Parts: sequence; C-alpha cells; structure tokens
Amino acid sequence: MIAIFIILGILVWIGIFRFILGIYIKNHSVRLKELRELNSGYEFNEVDQRFVYLSEAERKPKYDNYDAEKLFYEEVKEDPEHFQAIYDLTVENREIYEQYEAEFTPIITYAEETKSPIMKLARKIEQKELDKTLLKPVLAPDLVIAMQYISPQGRNRYYREESFRLGKIPEAFEKIERDEAYKKTAKYQRSRMSQNLRYKILQRDGFRCVLCGRSAAQGVELEVDHLVPIAKGGTTDEHNLRTLCKDCNRGKGDSYIPNWVN
Repeated sequence: MIAIFIILGILVWIGIFRFILGIYIKNHSVRLKELRELNSGYEFNEVDQRFVYLSEAERKPKYDNYDAEKLFYEEVKEDPEHFQAIYDLTVENREIYEQYEAEFTPIITYAEETKSPIMKLARKIEQKELDKTLLKPVLAPDLVIAMQYISPQGRNRYYREESFRLGKIPEAFEKIERDEAYKKTAKYQRSRMSQNLRYKILQRDGFRCVLCGRSAAQGVELEVDHLVPIAKGGTTDEHNLRTLCKDCNRGKGDSYIPNWVN
C-alpha cells in the first residue's frame, strides 16, 4: 500500500515538473521567440481547406450515373472567377510558404543530439510548442464534388463525393478553352441543326420562304438557311436561322452583306 502511495507521489511530482518546465519553455525559449518574430513578418491568404459543391439528383438514375469529373467541369464553367481566385490565392500561399519554410527550418532543427533525460523532455515540450506556433496556411484545398438523392418519401438518402486537387482547376480551364474553340468550328455549328430545330424554324416562318413567300403547297422545297453563313462566322441559333425555298437558298449561296436584305 505504501509503495502505491510512493508511486502516485512520484507521478504527481513528475506532472508538476512537466507543467513548470512547460511554462518556463513558453516564456524563455529562444527558438520560440525567434519563430514568433519570424511569424510577424509573414501573412498568408485566407483560403478554406474544404470546398463542397453539392448537386441534388431529382431521380435515382441520375444519382447512379454520377460523374464527378463532369460536374467539376460544369462548376468551373459556371463560376470561373471563384475557381480562379482559389487557384491564385493558394499558389501565392505556396510561394510565400517556400520562403517561410526556408527560414523556420533552422529555428526548429536541433544541431546535436542529447542524452540527458531532462533535456530530451525539454526538447519534446519545446518541439510541441514550436509546432503549435508555426503558421499553417492552406496549401492544398480539397475541392469536393458531391451529389445526393433523397427518395420521394424521404425514407432513403444517398450521398457520394469525390475530391479534386488544385491542379484540376487549370485543367478545367484548358478544357473550357478547347470546347469554346470547337463551338466556333463549322463542324460543331452544323451538328446543332437538329430535326426539332429545323421544324421549329419552319413553323415560326409559317412554312414559307421568307424571301419569295412560296410554300411547299406551291411545289417548292423548303430549307433552313443560316442568315450569316457558317463560313462567315454565323451560328446555328434561332436568330440566325430562317426558312428559304431551295431556289432562293441556292441563289443566295454563302453571300452576306450586313444591313442589306440577304
């Protein structure tokens, strides 16, 4: 019984000694003082560690076909300024941190080993305080693409997510640039002329040629024409489409004169 009290007493004194040593180190450590002075000369950008972009699936099949990479691309395309800001601020943090790391490493590194139990304990406490004092800016934010589906009765909830790193942002911008360039090609514009769009233009124009006024009932073949030809930068949009008979369309060809009746 006496031995137990002796052991407990020793443990209490060890705890008290560690506590006092910790206070002394916090107030008198040269390394801590140097690190605090170093920190005062650095300022990092505020960037969240985790960004979550949540999509709600209206139907279970949409949730099952979850494509995180495609959704990430759509998020970047919808709000490019937001993602550009995340990228720029984080890259700047990395550049600043590289210099900061070069300066704090000598401060927190011990040149020689020690065999003294007390010195080992002191260094352990000091290292813990140094680690708490180090500035820890966000250098690698998590960009999380999430999707959830809740059943109509609300009984079942499904959730999934995938994280992307910072390097995915410039990749998305490059893809957006490629897609925008492709949309300007004749191949893309011609691919947009669907049967549904063709019928919509014919219906809008009353199933008549907008130049000569003839209709299919009068034996002419109706076509949907690009007012500004694709070859001259025209797009397959309703405002640039009109109904022409085959004769008028062939007569017009690829000509276009701005501010004239074409």
